[in-house]
Amino acid sequence: LVFDPASNWSSRVDDKVDSIGAGANFTLVPEKWFLDIFYRYQKVDGNNAIEAGTNLRPDGAEDIPDFDDTQINFVSAQVRCKFATAWTIGIGGFWEEYTLVDSQTGQVLNYMPGSFFINANNGDYQAWVGWANLSYAF
Repeated sequence: LVFDPASNWSSRVDDKVDSIGAGANFTLVPEKWFLDIFYRYQKVDGNNAIEAGTNLRPDGAEDIPDFDDTQINFVSAQVRCKFATAWTIGIGGFWEEYTLVDSQTGQVLNYMPGSFFINANNGDYQAWVGWANLSYAF
């Protein structure tokens, strides 16, 4: 083996995360009707700073700015009715929107000389979910 500093490389990954969330539970009619709401937002801005020796990249290394970049918006609400001493029924739902910008999981299948990726479908989505529940407290 020959140690050649011009063939070495290094990577520094930095993720900046901003997140906020809040929820509230309201009594609409005392001991009878209730409203629960919640909101969450998160944004991740990642960067992969690469330094490579001159034998690996004659013009220097290129950073990967689209690295681990995600954004999530989430809102949920539920209305509950206490119809007996120990019984409550509720209906609710949530909306979530997710976006992803990540060059490592987007289009890259083979990263040579040594890695092969499955190339999972980690794309953007938007979802609506609804539910109904019945609970008994003892």
